[in-house]
Amino acid sequence: MARLRRRLGAAGLALSLLLAILVGYRALVQTAGPRPAVPPGADVRPPPRTPRPAGLVQAGNSKTTCVYVKDTSFDLAAAVRSAERATGVRFSCLEAYDTSDVTWSAWTDPWVTKPQYGYTSWLAEAPRRHTVVLALNLVPDDVTTHSNWRSTCASGAYRPYARALAARLVATGFEYSVLRLGPEMNGNWYPWGQGHVTPASYIAAWRRMVTVFRRAGAANATWLWDVNANITGGYPVAPWWPGAEYVSEVGVDGYYTRPQDTFSSIFGSTISAVRALTGKPVLIAETANGPDSGAEREAQIRGLFAGVK
Repeated sequence: MARLRRRLGAAGLALSLLLAILVGYRALVQTAGPRPAVPPGADVRPPPRTPRPAGLVQAGNSKTTCVYVKDTSFDLAAAVRSAERATGVRFSCLEAYDTSDVTWSAWTDPWVTKPQYGYTSWLAEAPRRHTVVLALNLVPDDVTTHSNWRSTCASGAYRPYARALAARLVATGFEYSVLRLGPEMNGNWYPWGQGHVTPASYIAAWRRMVTVFRRAGAANATWLWDVNANITGGYPVAPWWPGAEYVSEVGVDGYYTRPQDTFSSIFGSTISAVRALTGKPVLIAETANGPDSGAEREAQIRGLFAGVK
């Protein structure tokens, strides 16, 4: 899916970013599935949480409008205002990617937390209303070049870095961030995904990260377990499920690449598979349609809106 995002490029994203992304934070609440058992001795009890700010996604049928600003070379606040004027929507959520960190020092100090990029000031404008959906690699790129990184991760040796990240996010106003950790693990294009690690090792790393954050005073973070749409049947989601105690919301990434693609054909089977696991809110975390969709692009966007209602 990462390769597909690059292939679609600006032409494919331009039409959908101001339209389709508006539905990117839609909670679809259905009947809960079976509740996974908690492993013996698991620490899943977070400290008391501060009440969620009004306007963020909560349990129930809710909607928050979210936008992704790709170019950070200009004023972020001005870019958001421009998007609001173009769409007539007031955005309370920004989507950001911190998925190119090479070292632990970069991973624990995400670029979005640096004042020059505008995210910290945008959050400070309305700290009880604004939030950021932040995509993070499971581990930095250089870690995955070492053959023993999986066993080192499984041993818990990376906990200090998780604590440092939690402290950094809280200190810079990202306390209520939606953390999209190690996304699309059911695909085979990331080093923490299918064919590179076992589901059990991914689940252990996910649970450890959540537990560290809870113990480090970052209990207000929202955990978005984000899968790739299982369109072909080769990317099952169930083996990678960490358990309801470790997940706040579920995201699904899927792209329209052919004229015949519909909301049902892209997302339907994956949402059904998620619903067999949990009743947690489901959102479309990433989507777009590209030039290959041809004359059906507008119809696909209308179908996307209809599909999330």
